[in-house]
Amino acid sequence: MREIRRVVRFLNGWRAVVPAWILVGSLTGAVAPAATAAQDAEALAATQVQLGNALHDLDRDEEAVEAFRQALVSAPDDFEAHLGLGSVLAEEEESLDEALVHLTRAAELRPEDARAIYGQAEVLRRLLRWDEALDLYREAIALEASDENSRIGEADALFALGRFTEARMKLEEGRQLFPHSRGFKFGLTWLLAACPDKELRDAERAWAMAQELYTERRSLGAAELIAAATAELGRCEEAVGLQRFVLEQAVVFERPPEVMARLELEASWFDATPCGIPAGRPASERPEWPRRRPD
Repeated sequence: MREIRRVVRFLNGWRAVVPAWILVGSLTGAVAPAATAAQDAEALAATQVQLGNALHDLDRDEEAVEAFRQALVSAPDDFEAHLGLGSVLAEEEESLDEALVHLTRAAELRPEDARAIYGQAEVLRRLLRWDEALDLYREAIALEASDENSRIGEADALFALGRFTEARMKLEEGRQLFPHSRGFKFGLTWLLAACPDKELRDAERAWAMAQELYTERRSLGAAELIAAATAELGRCEEAVGLQRFVLEQAVVFERPPEVMARLELEASWFDATPCGIPAGRPASERPEWPRRRPD
């Protein structure tokens, strides 16, 4: 699932009403007349931004990028064009640096808008620049206290930096603020089952929460959590069986190689004595914590 798509999902209210494919057809035809009619640069850029957003919704990202670039030709300091372009570019590993340039410019143009700041934080997270990401998540929270994703990002960054007690505190706090949030429940469950600091683990609570997550949605991620919590409870043989099921399903659903490698690593830990995810190593060295979000 695209992580930064939410940044542009709510840019304009019309997108909730008019299907993207209709917008693409109408806006594509509108761009050329707008130019020949010598409309002002800002109006032309706004049309291109709308087109880019609609194309992005249709997963036509190369065309979306071109539309946003054309918008910036017309209006180099257009906030929405920088935000849209940066958000689309951020979905590909090879364009993260350029994405950061545009999202940073968007934040400079409109520092009171949390969307660009959140987008910057997400890119910095993927670049493993956790200290900077943490600062920006907190800046986004200060601007938009009700933003669940920025708060989850803050907890992620704290965990990656080895600040496990603070991470747990933020996850517990998030569970209170967003009682129906699967993201906070998922992250807290994993921390309770597999935190590098054993003192912060709570296997029984993690197992119960993992069962709830799987009942709510039968996802591989939730099944993986059940296996981890089961191992932490010392039920090693059962945990190995559960992890084998997760691995089989991951093959069926064609999970990427890095996910398969992580699942295999966990399976080896569950088959060890004592079983469970080992404690003690820094979070940054733990392949089983790339970023714990529900699937």
